[in-house]
Amino acid sequence: MDIIARKGRLLVFVEVKARRGARHGTPELAVDRRKRERLVAGAQAWLAETRTWSGRVRFDVISVRMGIGGRAELTHLEGAFEAGP
Repeated sequence: MDIIARKGRLLVFVEVKARRGARHGTPELAVDRRKRERLVAGAQAWLAETRTWSGRVRFDVISVRMGIGGRAELTHLEGAFEAGP
């Protein structure tokens, strides 16, 4: 989990993935089922420890693709996945 952000009554857990090329697929493809399960478990542990949040929760992915000359292309996937089974 790279970022935990709040906007009003919405708490957003964000995973940031970067790639220099397409050889291993797009960055967002690295957030597979196993990674999502780990992110949800981490969010649940954080929420249980803080015991202060009663609003909505969302999981986002920020994809960073490094292009020519080191120029980064970012894609923010809001609500990239659900915390369900």
